[in-house]
This record gives sequence, C-alpha cells and structure tokens, in this order.
Amino acid sequence: MRGVTTGRRLGILLGMGLSVWLQAHAALTTVDIVSHTVSALPDCLHYRVRGLCFWGVIKEGAPRVESTLWVAHYLPEAVVSVFSRSDNNPWVFARKTIDALAYPMGDALTQRWSGQRLGHGVHGHWPHDHRVRFLEADVIGHPLAQSPIAGLPQVAHPSKVEALVPYFVSMHDAIAWRFGMEGRLPSSWQPIAASVGSWGTLYPREGFVVAANETLAAGVVAFRAGHIASQLGIHVGRSLPTECGVECDIQGVDETVETVLWQPLYPSAVSQCCTFGEALEPQDLWNNQEDLGQYAWVLWRLYDGCIQHPTGRFLTKTG
Repeated sequence: MRGVTTGRRLGILLGMGLSVWLQAHAALTTVDIVSHTVSALPDCLHYRVRGLCFWGVIKEGAPRVESTLWVAHYLPEAVVSVFSRSDNNPWVFARKTIDALAYPMGDALTQRWSGQRLGHGVHGHWPHDHRVRFLEADVIGHPLAQSPIAGLPQVAHPSKVEALVPYFVSMHDAIAWRFGMEGRLPSSWQPIAASVGSWGTLYPREGFVVAANETLAAGVVAFRAGHIASQLGIHVGRSLPTECGVECDIQGVDETVETVLWQPLYPSAVSQCCTFGEALEPQDLWNNQEDLGQYAWVLWRLYDGCIQHPTGRFLTKTG
C-alpha cells in the first residue's frame, strides 16, 4: 500500500509539474492566429461602400469611362507581440526565427555602443518605482496578408503588407529601445499631448513604460511599436505601407488612437476589435493585476479609397 501511495503522490506531483511547465511554455501558433482572425472578420472588417471611382481607358482604339467601387474597410495587417523576456515571445514562429536572429544582432550593437550585454529583458519591477516596466515588442506582417480573405478583386482592397515580414523588432533597435534616444525629441516633452488614452504616454517610444499594471504597460508598448512601424526612416527595417494605390490611403497608428483597431490574441483570444486607451474590455479577460509576461494582438488598419483599375487612368470619384 505504501508503494501505491508513494506512486500516486509521485504521479500527482509530476502532473502538477507538467501543468506548471505547460502554462510557462504556453504558445501562440500561426494556425491559432489565422483561426482567431477569421472568427473576428464580422466584427472587425467594418466594410462599407462610399461611392464610385471613374477611370479613363482605351479599348479597341476608342476612349471609354469605366468605374470601380470606392470602399472603406479594415484589414488584419500585423501581429504585434509584447513580451517581458527576449526569449519569451508568445508567437512560436517569431520566437524561433525572427527573434532568434535579432537577439545576437542587438547584443552586438549594444556591446559596441555601451559596453553592456543586451540581456534577456526585465520582468518585474523597477527598483525605485514599481510602476516602471520594460518590455520587448515585435510588429510582423500578418499571416493572412495578401491572401484572398484579406482582399477580393473588384470588391475589397488587397493588403499591401507582406506576410511574416518584420516591420519592427525592438531587439533590432536595441539602443533606441533601451537608452531613451527619443527623450531628446520635442515630442517627448509633451507627454499629455500624445497619450494612449488613460493607459500611458506614447512618447518616448521605448521599452520602459509607467503603468499601473503589466497589461496596461503591454498595451502602451504595443501602441508605441505600431506607431514606430508606421513611420518612415526612424527604425531598422521596413515600415508599414501607407498607400494602397491612386486615391487610396491606409490609416496607420497615429496620435489620435482611433485610426486603427486591435484584436486581442494572447493570452486570451477575442473575436472582437477595440481601440486602445479606453475601458479595459477585453483586457479584463487577461486579469490585469497579474504579470503574465506575454501578450499579442492583431493590428487592423483602415483602407479607404478606390478599387484600382488594372489599366485605367483616374478621372474622378463621387460618393
């Protein structure tokens, strides 16, 4: 009996240990991202026809006028991951590929510039202020970008983002992300003028953020990363496209907050989109009093303009 009891206890302990290990290594897969995004299309797409666009074309030697739709809708453009350790991105693909390559590059740059190692992030509290936290962030092209579901010819705009391509990786920009390079910019001197609602300040756009809890801090960092990725020439790598053709614009992440939508992916997926900086829904699902260390959202951007004509020259639009 003692052997049975001991074996049962051992089994319970192993089971508990396995449960803890699985929670610690919980992962977000590319398949998960695609599935959750598709389920959110009815709530996040916000499709509407605004009018018609007219194009001049030459067919059979004669000039003609043809029309296309003028439509506005959101598209799932990027996956924004925020994490407390450089090796703890919740998206498995990004952690094993993009981040694995970015860390040694960032480490080499940091050592050359400051003589310090990059480290593996800071999880927990700043020694002198428990509200100060440091988080890493990635902005990577959504797996569904340029797929049929993200744009149907003649009816909706195709995404201009390239799938699985990094548009911002904080470890690539390790020096600016860690050493407050933007603190010298005039925009950083007016934090109230550019804030993520009541959650925190947009500037300086770095990994350190002051927030009541880590969930809000992660939201602020995600917004900062999306804002950086939307700007040209201020970070290592490519920027998110801002145009979708003639008379067609893409709304990026800017100081007005409401120009983009965010769909929570991790640690709890939600089939709805929200704006940052307001009520904690659906962040309440994430138990915002607990430091989870891993967060992810789908960034939905607004496409507004003419469906492009393959050969025509734009004349005018009405709506």
